[in-house]
Amino acid sequence: LTPQGRNLTVRHILPDDIFGEEALHGLPRSHQVIALSDATVQAVYPSQLEGTALWDVLRSLSGQLQRVMNDGVHIQDGELRERIARYLLNLSSSSLGGRHENGHPFVRATHELIAEGTGATRESVSKLIGEMRDDGLLTPAYRCITLSNEIALRQIAGIHA
Repeated sequence: LTPQGRNLTVRHILPDDIFGEEALHGLPRSHQVIALSDATVQAVYPSQLEGTALWDVLRSLSGQLQRVMNDGVHIQDGELRERIARYLLNLSSSSLGGRHENGHPFVRATHELIAEGTGATRESVSKLIGEMRDDGLLTPAYRCITLSNEIALRQIAGIHA
């Protein structure tokens, strides 16, 4: 939660990622985890970590740290329109995204989820998604946003193909 009481997404845990790293140094989990798609959670006990299992934890946490460092820009860098474009492009290649038969990427997300991932309010996100729809960049539907003009969104996001 932000100091203002809003949820803020700081990382997305992907399939096979390990979370709850606080347990590695004896602390309780202090952050909330919400499954946005079907998920299975399996307990990992620090006292049983050795050999390959320990390396699996290290690789998972290292990969997540790299993603957090790369993805931190969603929240911190650029105007909100740019952050939304960047976040949607990122989510389109996650378990929340995919491609329609016509090749257009999509994201299964609410305006609230996008607000949490970009450090904005839902109202601001809704307004900009409406403008981006009017500009032909997005086609929003119930809990699904199609990225209608991926090339233009990449330009707005500052991502070069």
